[in-house]
Amino acid sequence: MEREIRQLASKLRELRHLLPREFFDLTFTEPGEPEIGETEIVSLTPQLAPPKGLRFSYLDSSTRFFRLQGLDVAVITLHMGGGRTVQVPIHGGKFIYLRSRLEVLKGLEPLSFVQVKDRLGKYYTQEYKADNIGDEGRVTLENSALQQCRDVTLLDGPLLVTAVFGGHYGQVMDALNQERLTVIKGREVVGVVKRLEYSHWLYRALRDKFTGKVNDVTVLDLLHTKYGGEVFGPFLLRHRVDRYAYYFRVETVKGPSYFRVESLDRELLERVAPELRRRLTANGIPYEIELADRISKRLSASAYLILFQHLRDMELHYDTRLGVDQALRDLEP
Repeated sequence: MEREIRQLASKLRELRHLLPREFFDLTFTEPGEPEIGETEIVSLTPQLAPPKGLRFSYLDSSTRFFRLQGLDVAVITLHMGGGRTVQVPIHGGKFIYLRSRLEVLKGLEPLSFVQVKDRLGKYYTQEYKADNIGDEGRVTLENSALQQCRDVTLLDGPLLVTAVFGGHYGQVMDALNQERLTVIKGREVVGVVKRLEYSHWLYRALRDKFTGKVNDVTVLDLLHTKYGGEVFGPFLLRHRVDRYAYYFRVETVKGPSYFRVESLDRELLERVAPELRRRLTANGIPYEIELADRISKRLSASAYLILFQHLRDMELHYDTRLGVDQALRDLEP
């Protein structure tokens, strides 16, 4: 990893005279769910079978933006464990995505670990939306890792990515989702979705209870008050392809934890849900997901700090220096 970053730093210094004398906008849009789509109740209070000791693979990716004057560097790393271990960048792969002036991008394009344009061939010039750069890099790495999975695999995040923007950006996300569906076909993959405050699936199955759009956390609190318990479902989520989902609301010392697990295969989901219920951490998250999240963040933190070491003499954005502090915290034991 350090060798590649050293190469990048050396090449950047050669091209320094081409860098625009400005910092690019890096405004991100909050994640969400598709505005279209329907949810059906298959069951509200499931009778889960006893856990059978399944073996899991698990994976997560992590993105950090390193901002320089005239250049944004998206550092994207991945950890897959449990069966075959795959780590990006340790085991190869493009882990540096760049946004800058076209001449700069073309000058850096020959570096094997660098990506400077999307899968439809459009360069990541300064007006390209940063949301899509991070999403494309993350999903691309995940799709590559999923092809190597043989066990039941827990993916930190939804099976399909939601396009934040339309037009060209939506077409890129459509291509990524089609690749994802091809990869997981015939494989046992379960998505574990946290941050349900940005998810709005459940109210669609209970429209008689709500007068407007309500997030899944609010609905889960209502279901918990009415029925008790920690697990609800399965629900059928209809958009693009049908997915089945169980929702978890788990009490912890810090307050309730919320997440859903989703799969194209209902039978697989019914085998996995009781296992995850048994393997929750003190934070109310499946152990394997918490582990994958921690390791992938440590990988991206390490890459970020190495970037800072080699590029600290260049014009860095204030956010980059704050990012160094966060990276150091993420590397604490």
